[in-house]
This record gives sequence, C-alpha cells and structure tokens, in this order.
Amino acid sequence: MLLAYDEVKALSSRGMNEDQILYQVKSLAAFGDESMRPNLVKMLNATKINELLGVRDAGELWSTSYDALHATSVIPHAAFRNGKMFAGSFDQVLRSEAFAAGFHRDFLPSLQALPHNAFFLALGPTPLDALHWCVAQGHIQEEQLLGALAHPSRSSGSQVDIYLGLKDPQDLNPKDPVRYRVDWLQHASQSLRQKLRKLAR
Repeated sequence: MLLAYDEVKALSSRGMNEDQILYQVKSLAAFGDESMRPNLVKMLNATKINELLGVRDAGELWSTSYDALHATSVIPHAAFRNGKMFAGSFDQVLRSEAFAAGFHRDFLPSLQALPHNAFFLALGPTPLDALHWCVAQGHIQEEQLLGALAHPSRSSGSQVDIYLGLKDPQDLNPKDPVRYRVDWLQHASQSLRQKLRKLAR
C-alpha cells in the first residue's frame, strides 16, 4: 500500500495520465514487499507454475510478462479492523457489511474482465475459501482454480519453507505459530501439485 502511494505521487509529478500511472504502480506494488515478492517467486518457480504460464522465471510476471498476472485481493482495498490490517477468515468477510460490500462490488465483477481460460491461485486460506465460494456460485469454473500457496508475507515465518518441504515441521521453534498451520500448508501444497500434474498430462 505504501509503495503504491509513494509511486502514485512520484509519477503524478511527472505528468503521466491515470492509465499509465495505474499500470506502473500495480507492476511495482503488487506483492512488492522486499520479502513478499521473493517468497512468492520462490514458490511459483518451485511448483513450476511459471512453466504452466509459459514463463522462464516467475520474476518475469512483474516485468516482461506482466500481462500474464492479475494480482488482487478478496477485498481489493486496504482493509483494517480495530486499527490493524484485516487478516480474518472468509466467513468474517461475508459477515462484515463493509468487507462483504467490497467483495461483491469490486472483487466479483473483476472476474468477468479476465480471460475465460485464466487460472486462479490463492495466497493462504482466506482467498482459497473465497475462490471455492466463487466456484460454488458459478463465478469461475472448478478447473480454473489451481489451489493455494502459503501467504508470502514477511510475517509468515517458516511457512513458505514448510509449504515447499524445505523444512521439517519438527524443527520449528515450539513458539513458532506456523506449527498450527502445518497441516493446512502440507495439504495445500499436495493439492496444488496434484492439480498441476493433471494439467501437464
């Protein structure tokens, strides 16, 4: 969010039009945190999603192959609860009048603007539940939903390495909150890889 705001100010001062600004800002700021994007690229390459998209390296999705990526959120705005960034469940999204309005008004219509053969990939359990809801409601087809990656944020601790099988859960610090996500992470990783194997046949 802060990257996006700073870039808007910088590009506006150069006299760029709104479409040019939005394109460049999204390329810069979409999962643009200094640890978030490397973690995401690491998972995309490790699961070979880059190959599914015909991209040599997933890092190209933010440069020369940016037209192959549409990065968004279940609530496509900065969402806060009690002064903190919202990080709740999809059920909580639907139970909140403001969050549900953002989902129905802004997220769902954006799906119709995407190519009919687009693939959908969640980053964590909340967007995965949202995409399953979209399948059940007929907004996207089941074969379009690949599954989920671990959320790549810098506060995610060891979960990217657990997801990729690079770290044994038994080696986690007893106080590491990732210990409570191990089952979900391993199941999500296996499910995604199975889906990708089917698509590769």
